[in-house]
Amino acid sequence: MKYPAIFATILFIMILACPASASNTINVPGDIENIQLAVDTAEPGDTIMVAPGVYQEDIEIDKGIVLKGSGADATTLLGAIILKDADGVIIDGFTLDGLEDKNSHFGIWGDSSDMVVSNTTVARYHHGISSQSSRVTIENCSVIENFNIGIEIQRAITALISGTKVSDNVGIGIRVGLSEEKVLVTDSFISGNRAGRDCIQSALEIRRNVIKDDKLSVQ
Repeated sequence: MKYPAIFATILFIMILACPASASNTINVPGDIENIQLAVDTAEPGDTIMVAPGVYQEDIEIDKGIVLKGSGADATTLLGAIILKDADGVIIDGFTLDGLEDKNSHFGIWGDSSDMVVSNTTVARYHHGISSQSSRVTIENCSVIENFNIGIEIQRAITALISGTKVSDNVGIGIRVGLSEEKVLVTDSFISGNRAGRDCIQSALEIRRNVIKDDKLSVQ
């Protein structure tokens, strides 16, 4: 009888046609009312789309997701984004504003994570974007008016800062520390900081940047 062979063939085709896992899109506040609850609900690979508006909450991420705002001019987060042991995180299209609150230590903090931050403004925190023991890409961002350090990268696994404005931070624009792997800063605008960059026992490479009007000489 040929029926078992036919059924086996059909089943095999169905398995090939179905992806091993499917990513979902969660809309905030359309599907879930706040960002943290959406993150908690999401599975690795999912995308969280955040509508225009102002959101006052801190976000903790421990899985690989895409967190996408509606653009830095449209979606504002009054809080911090904290990554811990999170691989494959993309943060895109937000303004994070610490409102000069001295308790707002980090805008974005990554610990042992793999993260991309793009098309995002981070302003008025103690540290704008910071990471340790992570893979970091920061591209097409503005990290401005923070009251200590704009970007701090410690013990980088890999790190790239590209096409980013790092300006008017009260302390240091970019600090790189204890990073044996190369940290590349390219095609960026670094201006008006107390010091443009600070490199401590690290492999830092600077290419095609504009660095000017810093209060101290580049170290």
